[in-house]
Amino acid sequence: MKKTLIFGSIGVLLIVVLVWLGMKNKQSGIQYDTEKPYKATIVNKTVATGIVTPLEEIEIKPQISGIVDKIYFEEGAKVKKGDLIAKVRVVPNEQSLASAAGRVNSARIQLNNAEISYNRNKGLYEKGV
Repeated sequence: MKKTLIFGSIGVLLIVVLVWLGMKNKQSGIQYDTEKPYKATIVNKTVATGIVTPLEEIEIKPQISGIVDKIYFEEGAKVKKGDLIAKVRVVPNEQSLASAAGRVNSARIQLNNAEISYNRNKGLYEKGV
């Protein structure tokens, strides 16, 4: 009976020591912060780098030169053939203005010469020459 008591005491002591060593080696554990549930909107954003290329690219050139006053479509919008894309204010270039002014002066000189010739011929006709 003494042997049983001694072995039982040693067994209990051994279990207590093992439990104590297990608790000592075990860290306090990971603590997690928790919150109560609530409603919210989840927004997923993705950032990507790269180059966007269109399926078809068309170069647009106006038939006249000028300044764009108003653009009727946003960049990237789909348009159909014949749609009015922009309003262009016509601004003539200086070279064409100078050329037109030269033609006007030439026409005035020709008119003046024609009037002089007409008046001279009219005077000669009236004199019967």
